[in-house]
Amino acid sequence: MVQTKYFFLLRPNLSAKVRLMNTKRNLKILAALLSLLLLETKVQAYESKNSDYEEVSYEDLVNELSQQNKIAANKNTPARFDSGDMKIHAGVGYATSFSSVSFGDSTSNRFLSGVQLSLGIDIFSQHLFSEVVFKNFGIDSRATDSLSVKQLDLRLGYRDQVSGPWGYKLGAGLSNRYIKYTANEVSENSTVPALSIHGAMEAIVSRSLSLGLEVAGRTPLVEQKSDRGSLDMSLRMNALF
Repeated sequence: MVQTKYFFLLRPNLSAKVRLMNTKRNLKILAALLSLLLLETKVQAYESKNSDYEEVSYEDLVNELSQQNKIAANKNTPARFDSGDMKIHAGVGYATSFSSVSFGDSTSNRFLSGVQLSLGIDIFSQHLFSEVVFKNFGIDSRATDSLSVKQLDLRLGYRDQVSGPWGYKLGAGLSNRYIKYTANEVSENSTVPALSIHGAMEAIVSRSLSLGLEVAGRTPLVEQKSDRGSLDMSLRMNALF
């Protein structure tokens, strides 16, 4: 009877210890679950961070490097000239010419002035162009004679921009002069082909307008007394279309 009573006295203490042990076990299980959850989160973050990397074979690596080299080469290759970029240019200007002419037994140096008209087009590039230039120097009359000169040039040229609004032109071509000389009511006509070389500096006012100073030299291709060459200068205005 005494032992049974003693057992019932100890029972509350045993129940408290059991509950304490259960609580500790539950805390350990909870801590383990939290640790697993945190570890899974870190693994997912690492996989997301390194998701851009993947294993590739040697052949895939070589193909990728070859493709990158082709892209770099294409970037360094100048773009092909588009026909839509081709411009037509027209110009008007004031032309002067210091010419040496000879008719009969007389040779004289003439300073001529007149109007200049030009029409050209780009060819295969924005820098290369061809143009036709017409110059009419009018009639230079003196006491004993008069001289009428017209000139037609066919040119090929190169142009580029130096810095800011400044640019230049260089070119060469064929020039043909139509000369009429009149003295003592007797007229003499001659046509003189020549090689022409020209250069110009120009100021680009806008995308479609420029002003330039041009110098050109002419050397006859055939021996012709009436025209021994000339040095021409012109102030011209060009428009692009």
